[in-house]
Amino acid sequence: MKNNSKIYSIITNPYVISTFIFILLLIITINRPMFCDEGLWHYIGQVWIKFDMPPYKTTVENKPPGMFLLYAISYSLFGVNYMAIRILGIIASIITLFILFKITSNISTKTAGVFTMYIFGLSSCWYFLDGHWPTASEIFMSLFITCSFYFLLVKYKCQKKISYLLLIGLFMGLAIYFKQIAIFTLPPLFFALYYISNKGNKIIGTIKSVSLVTVAIIITNLIGLIPLLISGVSLYDYFDGTWLILMNPGSSSTTIDRLYAFFNTWFESRIFIFAAIIPLLFLNKKLLKDKAFVIILIWFVFDFLAANASGNYSGHQIKQILPSISIIAGILISKIPFITSNTIAEFKTKTSLMILTIIIILLPYYNLTINGYFKGFPDYEKEIGLWIKENSNENDYVFVVSLAGSGPIMTYSERRSPSKYFNIIFCKPEKNKKILIDDINNNKPKFIVIRNNYDTKFEIPGDSILTQYTFLFTKGRYQIYQKKT
Repeated sequence: MKNNSKIYSIITNPYVISTFIFILLLIITINRPMFCDEGLWHYIGQVWIKFDMPPYKTTVENKPPGMFLLYAISYSLFGVNYMAIRILGIIASIITLFILFKITSNISTKTAGVFTMYIFGLSSCWYFLDGHWPTASEIFMSLFITCSFYFLLVKYKCQKKISYLLLIGLFMGLAIYFKQIAIFTLPPLFFALYYISNKGNKIIGTIKSVSLVTVAIIITNLIGLIPLLISGVSLYDYFDGTWLILMNPGSSSTTIDRLYAFFNTWFESRIFIFAAIIPLLFLNKKLLKDKAFVIILIWFVFDFLAANASGNYSGHQIKQILPSISIIAGILISKIPFITSNTIAEFKTKTSLMILTIIIILLPYYNLTINGYFKGFPDYEKEIGLWIKENSNENDYVFVVSLAGSGPIMTYSERRSPSKYFNIIFCKPEKNKKILIDDINNNKPKFIVIRNNYDTKFEIPGDSILTQYTFLFTKGRYQIYQKKT
């Protein structure tokens, strides 16, 4: 009995759980080379610092400034690297884990909070959800959204203080500063402010609350624009590069691709495990009378809509639903009759068995298995980038034709692209493609790198330009060309 009690105390300790998840996240990412988006954001932050080339004005990517600023700071402190932001992303995930525990424990029980920690932490490590990539912008966005709901459900619900409303707006503003899709969380947040407002002047009170939160969101993002404005980025550059660019075909998918990906994602992947909570919800209909639980449900619904918005269904995009669905799952699992016991000793034993079951079901087996594969495996993007750096000077331009490799190669080369459209995914419109070709002609790159068996639906912009270049060699899946002298 004493052993069971000791095991229970260990595996239900939030600090032990957090350490366990931290180690898992570190193990599955430690051997991985620089990912595509890591390279893109690193390059944007890098040229911002090194060449005074700020985002939106001289580099195009469909993200708010948050990630660019992080990588600019990282480059100024550590030079070319990716582990600094990865560690920061892992820490962000662990903080989110703790806050989810606090929310769930407050609106339900500590046991539910522990289940929520395991569910969120383990599923965050899945290969399907890009667990090996802890620098996804959704990681930071989810942290700030979760902070907003913490101050809403744990603090403001009990004490209607203006300071809590401002903190809710501050963290939602930061969430939007890292990913535009965070605006999908505003409707459930505003609904929650109405739902938990005092009965007296409900409408007027809600209008005041929503107004304060909105003002805090706007001010947070305006403050976040200061580094851009100082660097010469106009408000139009910002709106065009952050919001209007979402209309660019490179930011979304076709209808057929969307339908296929929708069914493949939600019904033929590991995420379908969460469907098991549906019957538990029907067995616990009383929870639908709990205001906090209803708010979490609505939060999940809007997160689900947000995860489907772009139609790309990348793992890191699906990860947006994890905070809300983990709370729901944690609460519902804690209500399973199996856990109900007549004695404390029996309760601890059954809870420990349930935790073991959750770990067995949700452990990131594939990511743990495949991680060793990357150790010692050739990193062609790094090799090419470093070769370019050694065989060029800082005034030379380099152009890379590859969705997956352009960011890492440009980052390691520490050179500039001849065009702000260094990421050719945004060159689908003919207007943008023409700008790119004109830029290449006006700022002739010393090297052009093209990925073999180019795996996109785009034509390589300006094929005729290659007549002015000499083929040098092939490395991995890339062909390297040098400008003729």
